[in-house]
Amino acid sequence: MNARASTTGWLATMLMGAAVFIPPVVGQPTLPPTAEQSSDLAEAQRLDQQAAQLYQQGKYQEAIPLAQRVLAIREKALGANHRDVADSLNKLADLYLYQGNYRDAEPLLKRALAIGEQSLGANHPSVATSLNNLAELYQYQGNYRDAEPLLKRALAIKEKALGANHPDVAQSLTNLAVLYEAQGETIHAVGFLNRGLTVEEHNLGLILATGSEQQKRDYRATLNGTIHAVLSLHLQSAGKDPEVAQLALTTVLRRKGRVLDALSDSLQRLRQQLTPADQQRLD
Repeated sequence: MNARASTTGWLATMLMGAAVFIPPVVGQPTLPPTAEQSSDLAEAQRLDQQAAQLYQQGKYQEAIPLAQRVLAIREKALGANHRDVADSLNKLADLYLYQGNYRDAEPLLKRALAIGEQSLGANHPSVATSLNNLAELYQYQGNYRDAEPLLKRALAIKEKALGANHPDVAQSLTNLAVLYEAQGETIHAVGFLNRGLTVEEHNLGLILATGSEQQKRDYRATLNGTIHAVLSLHLQSAGKDPEVAQLALTTVLRRKGRVLDALSDSLQRLRQQLTPADQQRLD
């Protein structure tokens, strides 16, 4: 449900330097849940899935009472400081953010961050996600001064825990670029965008070379935010900044070339599997 969640699954395992160390979870209860707790947690999971579906449909008002119920169940079954409670806090805060209800979202995000730091450790990637969430709230409010240190800390955590070329690092770099763009600090924005684009290109080349067609499509879809940021920065400068213009042009052409190369490789693999007669028809 949280659009700012970290990259996981197949993509994380395909990265260069994939021997990434993620700090272990510490300080969590080890006693198995009782039968009643297990039943309650299963109900929370069901409600969480329903809320996620409503979220995806843009039905935020309908999703809020479900998310509130999930939070209450998990607090009772797991304790107020469990990491799953932090996840529920982030999701409920997300719903408030999409409604522009910053007043109710902020204490939830601060509490989720505190739980993450306590249960996972201050340098865990999930803590970086909570930092990003809180920073995003401040950006919505135009409070860039408080958002900046949170985004910088999130970037430092991800670089250390995940490696400099992880997709989540690229996202953090883009987040900082957007922050500086909003303040009209073009030089800083271009610097962070360039760094983020370099990481994205590294991973895009890896995935286009080794990933399945579905994996390629999925990863390309995650790059739209960076392209939007580059073009937005170009429009903001009204075409007067040659460095921004060059960055926008290079990004668009490079991405277009990557896609065409991938299509060409796919077509060549398809040809190799066809009979001579089918190859003629393909030509």
